[in-house]
Amino acid sequence: MKILNILLIAWLFVGCSTKHLSPANVSDYFWGAQQKRDYSDVKKFVRQRDRSDVKLQRSIHIKRYRIGKAEKKSADLAYVPTTLYLSGFFKNDPSSEVAVDFDTVLNKDKEGWKVNMKETRKILYIETIKHFGSSMGRDLSDEIRKGLGDLHEFQNIFKDVLKNLADSVKGMKR
Repeated sequence: MKILNILLIAWLFVGCSTKHLSPANVSDYFWGAQQKRDYSDVKKFVRQRDRSDVKLQRSIHIKRYRIGKAEKKSADLAYVPTTLYLSGFFKNDPSSEVAVDFDTVLNKDKEGWKVNMKETRKILYIETIKHFGSSMGRDLSDEIRKGLGDLHEFQNIFKDVLKNLADSVKGMKR
C-alpha cells in the first residue's frame, strides 16, 4: 500500500509531462484530446508557441483515429503517420466516415516531444481538401456518366421521333 501511495504521489507530481513520452504516445494523447475537444488537455501536448491556437475547424469531427510508428527525422523532429476518421464530412450523408491520412509533426524541446500544431494543421487541411476534392470529383464523374447515359437515351428517342416525323411527311406527300 505504501508503494501505491508513493507511485500515486509521483504521478501527481509529474502530472502529464511529455518529457519521457515517445512521439507516437504524444500523438495518441493529442488526438484523443482533440477528439474530445478537450482543449486544455490538447495544450499539454503542443509546443509552447502553439498553445494559443489549438482548435481545429468546427467542421472537423474526429470519430476515431489511428497512430502509426513514429519516424524520427532528427534528434528534435519526428513524423507520426496518422489517420483521422472524420464524420459529418458530407452534408448530404452526415453519417459517412472519411479516412484522412497524414503525418503529425512533432518537435522535441526541454519539455519533451510536442506537436507542432501549425505544421500538423497545415498538412491535415491539405490532405482533407485533397480527399474532399477527389471524392467530389468521383461524385461529379458519376453524375456526368449518368447524365451521358440519359443523353444517349434522349438521343435515341429523338432519332425515333425524327424518323416517325419523316415517315409521316413521306406519307403526306403520296
